[in-house]
Amino acid sequence: AEDPEVLACAMNQRKSLLMEVEALRKRLRTVVDQNDACPQLEKLDRSEFCVDFEERAVIAAKTKEQCDILRAQIEHENLTRRMIRDRIIKEFWDPMRTKGCEIHSLMSSLSVSNYPERRTSDQEKAVIRKLQIMRRIEFLDAEHVESTPQLREDAMLRCDPFTTGREEYIVNWWPSGDKEQETAGPKPTEEEVGEEKTKDGGEEKQPKASPRGDDRQCSSADTIVHHSQQFLYGPFELLTNARRRYQTIILQSLAAEYRASFNTLFTACQKDKKDVMHQINEKITRMRGILRELEIDEEVPEPELDDAEEVDAVLNVQDKEIKAEKWISPEEKKIQAEAAAKEEERQRELRENDAGQRALMQMMGGTLKTKKDLTPLEITLEREPWMDQVDPEEMTDLQRLAMKEFEEKEKALAEEQDKYRKQLDAELKKLRTEVQEVMQQFEATLKGLQHQRFMHDTKFFCQELYCVRLQLALMQSVEDNRMLKQLGEDLLEAGAKVQAAEARVESFQKEVHAASIKQDERIR
Repeated sequence: AEDPEVLACAMNQRKSLLMEVEALRKRLRTVVDQNDACPQLEKLDRSEFCVDFEERAVIAAKTKEQCDILRAQIEHENLTRRMIRDRIIKEFWDPMRTKGCEIHSLMSSLSVSNYPERRTSDQEKAVIRKLQIMRRIEFLDAEHVESTPQLREDAMLRCDPFTTGREEYIVNWWPSGDKEQETAGPKPTEEEVGEEKTKDGGEEKQPKASPRGDDRQCSSADTIVHHSQQFLYGPFELLTNARRRYQTIILQSLAAEYRASFNTLFTACQKDKKDVMHQINEKITRMRGILRELEIDEEVPEPELDDAEEVDAVLNVQDKEIKAEKWISPEEKKIQAEAAAKEEERQRELRENDAGQRALMQMMGGTLKTKKDLTPLEITLEREPWMDQVDPEEMTDLQRLAMKEFEEKEKALAEEQDKYRKQLDAELKKLRTEVQEVMQQFEATLKGLQHQRFMHDTKFFCQELYCVRLQLALMQSVEDNRMLKQLGEDLLEAGAKVQAAEARVESFQKEVHAASIKQDERIR
């Protein structure tokens, strides 16, 4: 074991060394604080106070290594996020024909959104075109049946005896008077059948009148209905699953056309808002000029588009959205300093070589306005020094005359300035009223668009619900077929069991008959 006295001496020396190091640390901290408080010219660099360069180098190397590892990790995470973002954009954003967007009111919380639409693939277009051609063939066949007396009496479902065609509770139902027009079939368009010549006597059919009063309020939706309903089956014609499937596809196409119709109105309203904002900005610019002339410190805000009103705003990140302070590396600071120095040097050269600016400063005081161009508020009268130094009793006749003339000019200028202020005030009030009126007009336009959205929602959701009902009917038909097949199998199995039971009964009856014969013989 070591000597306790040696251990105690070592501990005392350790404590004294620690106390000495702590004193040096406090002294160094005091000197560093004093250096930070010194003027810029007297301040030393922080590296001048380093006492252990080797340790500093080791710490700097470890710090750089950790920073490199962290930077590589962050770059890898950012690369992963960019790949996910690019894939999401490619899978969900680029296929959209119409991106989701909104229009916000300029004076309230009212907002209207459009319908996001995806692009229709060539395969879907081909299916719809094929179904429409098949429907035209059915129209021609029905026309042939109606025009042939021998076939006219064939068994066909006619709903005229029990309907009027004006039942409002039936979806996609039109007046019975239009059925002759519907029977003749729609006239093929150039996009669907190409350069097909119009047949003799084939006139373009007029749009059918909708029996519902609310349809008249939305002309664009009605136009779509009148064009697309020609391919739809009547409610009492959906007798087979094939027709239900066809009806579902056409109804989905019809719903897509409803959405496209409203988006056209939405785009027009977007353009109207931009025009309104341009008008308001022009008026606000003039209002700010008036406030500057009147020397009134008032902030007049300009209307701006919300992020939800810009289609690509969701893909762009603005500086104001980043709350954390951006870290700038020494290399970036050096690049920014060099760019700022170059810009400052360029501005200095422009100021030195700008002869027009020098001439303007020397000849016209730095402004292009002459005395005739100055407004009454910009005109100032220069008061001569003697007017304040000489007492009125000691003035000469010429001085009194000059003083009187100056006072008259000052009074006239004050009256003119007061009149001009009143004109500016009146113009400012007029501009405020005009801005309010323009905003109210756009508010009315936006409310009209909102009503159009509600009407399109009603028609669009109605068709979607109709598709759901047809899908349920198809599923019910599949379930009925499955149940029918199962019942048929159960019936066959039950029939086989009945036949087997009948065979056993017949065999048992034979045994009973044989036993009864034997019994009779024994009795005899």
